[in-house]
Amino acid sequence: MKTNAQALANAIQAQRNCEKSGNSLWHERWRMYIDAIMATAPSGSGIDCGTKLGWCADSNGVAYMTFDMDYHHINDGMYDGWTEHRLNVRPDWTGIRISNITGMDRNEIKDYLAEVLVGWMDSECEVNI
Repeated sequence: MKTNAQALANAIQAQRNCEKSGNSLWHERWRMYIDAIMATAPSGSGIDCGTKLGWCADSNGVAYMTFDMDYHHINDGMYDGWTEHRLNVRPDWTGIRISNITGMDRNEIKDYLAEVLVGWMDSECEVNI
């Protein structure tokens, strides 16, 4: 069983290798695979714009994934604004570690977003290449 986190990390690394070697055919195939995995990422229930993947490196050159999630808040049954968040996810020996969540913590939404994202990342990847 491969989790969504493992599948994404492997596919991103494979795509980067194809970019370095100039293999445009497989670079595109890996992009399509990554897009298919991300199509299963958290969306709806307030995360109304879906989840968008990014890839960064810290000052030491250590790569990590970023996920942008905008949350549509509700108050008394009415939508009453958005908050924008970026969740930085780093590999960890014990699993997935969210190292930082940007944005305002309105209604303690950061804990919810972290829980939803980690739950999805830990779930089995159902997308095949």
